[in-house]
Amino acid sequence: MKVFRVKTGFDDSQFHCVVAKSISEVERLWKTKYDTDIRSIELISDYVIVQGYEDDCGEATRLLL
Repeated sequence: MKVFRVKTGFDDSQFHCVVAKSISEVERLWKTKYDTDIRSIELISDYVIVQGYEDDCGEATRLLL
């Protein structure tokens, strides 16, 4: 999974983050939730640590690829 920054034309100072596998998934997820056009999508990180998930080692976080 990757983290993408999504900007809309609504406000230049506001942005949203979407966790997805690809830009096309970001667009699909965005359109199901919001009725706002996407102005730009920027990849922030290829690696994401998600709190609350346990991996095989029993740790509280897991690295998602």
